[in-house]
Amino acid sequence: MPARHDSDIAMLERGEVYYLRLPVAGGGPALHVALRPQAKHRARLAVLEMRPGGEIAGTVVAVASDGAALSARIAEMAAAAGVAMPEAEAAGIYRILRHGEHGHLLQVLDAPEPGAAPVLPAEMAWRLTVEAPPVPRQPIAIGTERPGVPVGAVVGPGAASNAGDTPDRLDQESATLRLLPAGEDAAGGRGGPRLGLDDLFTDLRFERDHRPRRALDEDTPAELPLTSTRRSPYRPSGL
Repeated sequence: MPARHDSDIAMLERGEVYYLRLPVAGGGPALHVALRPQAKHRARLAVLEMRPGGEIAGTVVAVASDGAALSARIAEMAAAAGVAMPEAEAAGIYRILRHGEHGHLLQVLDAPEPGAAPVLPAEMAWRLTVEAPPVPRQPIAIGTERPGVPVGAVVGPGAASNAGDTPDRLDQESATLRLLPAGEDAAGGRGGPRLGLDDLFTDLRFERDHRPRRALDEDTPAELPLTSTRRSPYRPSGL
C-alpha cells in the first residue's frame, strides 16, 4: 500500500541545541544536551545515556528561564564537580514534531571543527517520548479519613506513567525522555502517513545555514527562518 502524504505533521517546538560534557555522580564526564526553544522563555539541560540499538535515554537535570540562566546553572554544576565550565562540543538546530500519534525530534548540527570527532551524526531523526516526573503521593490526614482507608495511608493521584510527546513536559526537572531512531512511521510503514524526512531536513538545513550563530549564554533575539521557499511540509501551527 502506498504511504499516505505527510499532512499529519505539526511543528510543536523549534530552537537551538547544544551538546556538552559534565561529570555525573559516581562516574566520569557524561554527554548532556541543552535545548533552547525559540518561542518560549525556557532552556533545559538533560543528561544522556547511550543505549544499544541507537536508543538514547535522558533525564532533565536543569530548567532555566533562558540560555544565559541555564549557562549559569551549568557553571555552578561544573564548579561543584571541580571542573572548568565546559564548552559546547556540537551545536545546531532542532524541531519537535507531532506526527500522527507520535512525537519526533529532528536535529541538524553544524559541521565539527577540523580534526574533531563528531559527537553525534550531523542529521538525526528520533521518535520522542517524554514522561513527566511522578506526582508525589500524599498521606491521608486526620479529619479526612475515608471508610476503609486508615490515617497515614498513601493514596493517589499517584505516580502513574505520563508518557507523551508534549514539549512542555521537558520543562520539569527529573522528567525523562526516550529517543529511538525513527523507523517505520518515518517511512510511512504499515500504511501510516509518511514523515517526509527529505523535506524536513531540507528546511532544517536552510535554518542552519541562515540563522545567526549564538553561544548558549547569548540571548539576543534571533529569528529563525521558518522554511525554505518551497512548500512547507507542515500543517499550520502558529510557530
